[in-house]
Amino acid sequence: MHQGVQRQLLSRAVAALLGLAASIGWPYNPAAGDYSKANPSHIRLASWNVARNWGSSTPSIDAAMTRVLRLINPDVLALQEIPESFTAAQVQAKMNTILPLPGGQQWQVHLGISDGYIRNALLTRRPMTMQITDTVPSSELRGVTGALVDLESTVPRDLYAMSVHLKCCTGVTETSRRQRHANALAKWFGDIRTPGGSINLPTHTPAVVMGDFNFVDPDPQQPEVTLRTGDITDNATFGPDIKGDWDASDLLDVLPTDPFTGDPDTWPASSSSPSSRLDRFYLTDSVLTVANKFVVNTRTMTAAARTAAGVQQLDVETASDHLPVVLDLTNIVPVTVSEFFLE
Repeated sequence: MHQGVQRQLLSRAVAALLGLAASIGWPYNPAAGDYSKANPSHIRLASWNVARNWGSSTPSIDAAMTRVLRLINPDVLALQEIPESFTAAQVQAKMNTILPLPGGQQWQVHLGISDGYIRNALLTRRPMTMQITDTVPSSELRGVTGALVDLESTVPRDLYAMSVHLKCCTGVTETSRRQRHANALAKWFGDIRTPGGSINLPTHTPAVVMGDFNFVDPDPQQPEVTLRTGDITDNATFGPDIKGDWDASDLLDVLPTDPFTGDPDTWPASSSSPSSRLDRFYLTDSVLTVANKFVVNTRTMTAAARTAAGVQQLDVETASDHLPVVLDLTNIVPVTVSEFFLE
């Protein structure tokens, strides 16, 4: 390994330790309207189906979405239902307005496959590489919008993140399309942690898929089981069953909940008691720790919490028909001595 790379890894490791040492105060307190990360070293991921309202020309919708995103303040943001007409530059400009970055930095934007109407997007504060718009073999409608997010000095490793939006609705055809998507994702997670294939990442690179999974069938529904456990149903196309985590275990279904009600459901946003858990995170928890997880529902917040957070009661349902889900990550597995001194 070149000395420059060694110095970069060392600086990341030192920064991570300093971040952990800075965990004083633990500001996260939804009851007081504070949704800040409990520790500045944590990596915040958020996913939100914005129901085609991104960049809305209706001022009330645009203002509501801005207030919610400022409350969340993510490091990595997965969006679904971005209107097909938006370019990456337009999405970037809008996000730069909503959450300006210090020092003139720009949000990074990776747009997914359009279905002729909408698409997914992955937005990050840090640079992205290895962008994909689908897996190999291909998945289904709108593909898989993924990239390796360069966390730079925040933690010793980078993060592989994916945004997805599976086929909606009940019925045999719709379920079979979700099943293909789940088969493809299970294969891809397996490919991430095994040498060769269509993607090669450093050992122990944490990976997460987030988005609107549209898991609407009664549990246990096979598409969800496939994604979580690697139980692929079409082995002829996607290969043998394979676990997705680095320790050959199941992926973690994170299960964020509303801090005011304990409800994990995210649709419809127009209810204080939504009925469906459509929006989720699945990740490789052998190489990281979930520090915090929550659903944002401005309807269920107290008036005092909303005032402190700078949001209004109907903000989420004004902006979308889905509630955002949020996840804070920590304890990303450090670079080993053998990796550090690898020639």
